[in-house]
Amino acid sequence: DALAAVERARCDGPGDSRPLVLLYEHAAVPQRGQYSVIALLTALSEGTANEVGRRMAGGANALVERFKPTRLVVARVVDRLRLLVMLDAGQAIDIDRYLASSLRRQHMDALAPYLSAPPQWYALDPVWRYFRDD
Repeated sequence: DALAAVERARCDGPGDSRPLVLLYEHAAVPQRGQYSVIALLTALSEGTANEVGRRMAGGANALVERFKPTRLVVARVVDRLRLLVMLDAGQAIDIDRYLASSLRRQHMDALAPYLSAPPQWYALDPVWRYFRDD
């Protein structure tokens, strides 16, 4: 496939690209965040992945109200037991502070029974850089 050929030619190693099923999205248009983080969560089973995705989508409005992000996305990775949470913000996101916080402990107390591993966290370029303005 053409995408795999480009990955082989231009990347360190071919990636495992997968489509996403969008479960929740908030965008404060036209504001664009300068800071972005992603959390990847791996569920124990198909059923728990669906349940965690449903619960996270249902609770996402509370995160929007509390943190006022410019973009928040909760999505399910197709054909995988993974969920993705992506956040853009106008101010720096202190991942280390969150990881040591009582809020994270609350989140993990609720999620841990459904996950096969701790969430993986990544700091990114702002997500808006990957969208075209038409």
